[in-house]
Amino acid sequence: MLDLNVGLPAKIQLDATDQRPSAVAGLQASADGSSLLVGVWGDPCTAIAAVDLVESDTEIRVGVTVGRAPGAGDVCAEIAQLSVVTMPLASPVGSRTLTDVNMVTG
Repeated sequence: MLDLNVGLPAKIQLDATDQRPSAVAGLQASADGSSLLVGVWGDPCTAIAAVDLVESDTEIRVGVTVGRAPGAGDVCAEIAQLSVVTMPLASPVGSRTLTDVNMVTG
């Protein structure tokens, strides 16, 4: 299991360009369960543009949008990095299922 505590802390960058849906690298509850760590693989020019959470009694559905970071140059190093954003929850994760909506097929 991927430990999201070792990823690079990230902030939502609404002004990222070339935005597109992205699968998450991992979803992990914070130590107290009051927030959700959302990890995304990308290169140094990748920015997390949005994280949409839909909470129910049984599930937390997560949709991630990534894009090109503001100010990123024309060339970006081809180095994978794990960026992690912490999202507050309306209620603790508890036993709810965590679902990446960008990976749901059917």
